[in-house]
Amino acid sequence: MTSKKLVIFYCLVLIFSVSIHERVDAQQQKPEETISVTLHSEAENTDHRLLIQLPKNYGRSVQKYPVIFLFDAQDQSLFSYTSTVIDRLAGTNHIPEAIFVGIVQNDRSKELNVEKNGAASELFLQFIKDDLLTYLNKYYDTDQYYTFIGHSLGGQFVTHAMTRYPEIFRSVISISGALNYPVNDPEYSFYKRKVLREV
Repeated sequence: MTSKKLVIFYCLVLIFSVSIHERVDAQQQKPEETISVTLHSEAENTDHRLLIQLPKNYGRSVQKYPVIFLFDAQDQSLFSYTSTVIDRLAGTNHIPEAIFVGIVQNDRSKELNVEKNGAASELFLQFIKDDLLTYLNKYYDTDQYYTFIGHSLGGQFVTHAMTRYPEIFRSVISISGALNYPVNDPEYSFYKRKVLREV
């Protein structure tokens, strides 16, 4: 694992462990600029809303940037908090500057719950792989290194995606990932059936 991967992974995991008071403070800070984009999913035949924030030095050179994705960006406090964390870490040179992309879920239980809605979540995964990454690489200066952050069902989704397409989902952060699903049958859980078998 490269130093870039380690820095992004461990710093974000540690910062996400701070107190709820710090999260509330971050929620009150407004991002400098958020670009709202609607992107069509060919696989799902529906549209997805993206919230994109560019690094402060973006466009001042020919530099290319890693991309950090956050699922459940409809949670405004989570999006603002994560944005603040990334800005602070990049501002103190703990992580490289990065393009930050929030993915607004249309129906999180349908799109992210791999166990309950496998076919639907697979189509959403195809949207990310085929449409979203293609769009970003075409219109933004990306270095095609991606970090995906998911919480609860989002954590389950990124873990599944890592096992499906490890060449793309090389860096994932699963926060309280719903890997024990279904909870009434721990021996048949997502973790035991998918993660232990495929990782």
